Amino acid sequence: NDFEHELKVFASYQFPRIDLNINASYLLLGGRPYTPYQQYSFDEIGYPYSSGRRIFLEPRGSNRRDMRHIVSARVEKHFTVGASRNRFSLFMDVFNLFNDDTVSFIQNRVPSQSYAGIDEPVEYGAPTGLVSPRQLTFGARWSF
Repeated sequence: NDFEHELKVFASYQFPRIDLNINASYLLLGGRPYTPYQQYSFDEIGYPYSSGRRIFLEPRGSNRRDMRHIVSARVEKHFTVGASRNRFSLFMDVFNLFNDDTVSFIQNRVPSQSYAGIDEPVEYGAPTGLVSPRQLTFGARWSF
């Protein structure tokens, strides 16, 4: 579960006359390591008291997935309510702004693995998970 590299950059700008904030974040994560393995049953290797044994076919962590580049943003508008210090804000968050589709999980069992609900076995090296797609979240905040 080791990310070889990790970089986070945050930027923010406030437009004072119109009470508007714009925030952005950039996240770079190096690829997580994985190791191809082959699964053997108890009958195949005679290993006692086990349902099977995983044998690594290469040194542990010898392969890495692709790097992730994820940009997220927030736009927030502030409104002053009445003469008091009450403030009302509306905001919108956008996660994965550019809809990055980097593979986050890879099937690393050789030669393939079956999954419930899938008719065909998934071959070695095939993607089994992607970075979550673009997501919009709207919200409001009242400060008093």
